[in-house]
Amino acid sequence: MEAMMKNVLLLVHDDEGQEARLQAALDLTRALDGHLSCIDVALFPAMVGDIYSPGIAEAMLLTDEREREGKNKTALEARLAHEDVSWDWTDVTGNFVDGVCDVAMLSDIIVLNRKLDQFPYPDMRDVASRILMHARAPIVAMPDDCKRLDLKRALIAWDGQASAAATLRACVPACRSCSAPRRSRSSWRGTAPRTSNRRLQLNICRVTVCMPPCVSSRMVSMPPIS
Repeated sequence: MEAMMKNVLLLVHDDEGQEARLQAALDLTRALDGHLSCIDVALFPAMVGDIYSPGIAEAMLLTDEREREGKNKTALEARLAHEDVSWDWTDVTGNFVDGVCDVAMLSDIIVLNRKLDQFPYPDMRDVASRILMHARAPIVAMPDDCKRLDLKRALIAWDGQASAAATLRACVPACRSCSAPRRSRSSWRGTAPRTSNRRLQLNICRVTVCMPPCVSSRMVSMPPIS
């Protein structure tokens, strides 16, 4: 029986990569006829404590962070109310990795950033890598300058190992709209897989979809339209 992919988990935070994550999550949710779950993380401040006023500065920064995320939530909920997708919202305080992993058990795919080009913090490359090690779902890692996710093409890195097969099986529902496949050279000499007669067009792209090493370390990529 063919695998289903319905639950899309979106990391929400007021940073430079949020719009790219949101648009990708909306495109995926529509394509899958699925449900969008938003996890809004208010980050704990990262700073060295002051022995003369322990916790005061951290508390002030956390209050500012929560207020900023509150305004962000109000703005995004107003936008989501006019989108043609079903969605829910969860607020947490802590860090991105724990916040996402704590709610990811029932998710079929997770939308993050691969990195933020303009700002070094938060370090989205590190966040995506750490979530990849703990989550049990494919991860879409978006560049921060993308306006939408194009699901017409896909690049599959195939080397014949079980990890590549696991990734391909997990991502077939997201690749239903892909065009006819193209063959590319590989160091592996085996036979390319059949995926329930789904046709997957192989092409070079910029968005990475991957699964954790214990399940799969291979990647399936889908190009955005900037």
